[in-house]
Amino acid sequence: MRRQNGDARLYQRSDHLIASSWIALGANLYDAKNKAETLEQIKEYAETHPDEKVIRGVGWVADKLGGRPTAKDLDTAVPDRPAIMLDFTIHDAWLNSAALEAAGITKDTPDTLPGITYWERDDDGNPTGAAIEIQWMRAYIDMGAWDAEAMVRQSSEELFTIAAHNGTTTILNPGIITPNVKDTHGGMERDFEASMEILAELEKAWCMATMCRAISASSRCREFGDPRGPIQSDRQ
Repeated sequence: MRRQNGDARLYQRSDHLIASSWIALGANLYDAKNKAETLEQIKEYAETHPDEKVIRGVGWVADKLGGRPTAKDLDTAVPDRPAIMLDFTIHDAWLNSAALEAAGITKDTPDTLPGITYWERDDDGNPTGAAIEIQWMRAYIDMGAWDAEAMVRQSSEELFTIAAHNGTTTILNPGIITPNVKDTHGGMERDFEASMEILAELEKAWCMATMCRAISASSRCREFGDPRGPIQSDRQ
């Protein structure tokens, strides 16, 4: 909080306003009380969204599930297509067998940082379905869950609207959060380009809306007897 010219101003540094609502897509699992209820909610979401190629969700808590869940657990709710559920911190993810297969996750898939960013494994080294500390991001892309053009657009339009309604007046965004955030072979650049194209469209739309409001205001001034419109000029 800072004060400038007597006015209080709030600076928020971690809102991710361009591309973060994608993490909330799909089944909302925050209120599920246990594993059975969590799986039932996922199953219900999958059954009511038959056209979604990948079933997403967010909000599970390991303690409520009796420990870290497995792909076999999730298979009971979504047996026919890839499914990925992010936990309530967004750091960990829960994948079913179809998702592991679609993303090419096998015993030979290396952990990014063993013991910190890794795949939970059984005694034989096979991934069991839990991806710990952002290990899941590459798999999210490879299984077909990520669509930069559609999801960045949806996220930007939704979050900018919320921010504006909440009184946000200025945004400085030095980077965007997508599953490509750790990518070093071009994915992050493509996501950024898509974001910039969408922002340019939004800016153009905003400029057009501003111009229309100015024209409307000018018309109202003429209606009430001022032929010069709302802007006065000192020029003769």
